[in-house]
Amino acid sequence: MRKILLHNWKEKLVCLLLGSALWYLIHQSLGPLPEHKSRTAENSQNSEEKAPTPHPEHKVHNSKK
Repeated sequence: MRKILLHNWKEKLVCLLLGSALWYLIHQSLGPLPEHKSRTAENSQNSEEKAPTPHPEHKVHNSKK
């Protein structure tokens, strides 16, 4: 086991450092992620009662003349 771990240890260390740096950069670029809210029965009932809002750029055309 020791031979496996110590074989090419420099390359393994470089890969670990590069992977950690890449993870850090991705984590920083995403910013803080919103917290997940647990869905309760009350939350699901409130979401069913609300009517969906149309997209602001969506225009309704009435073809009645």
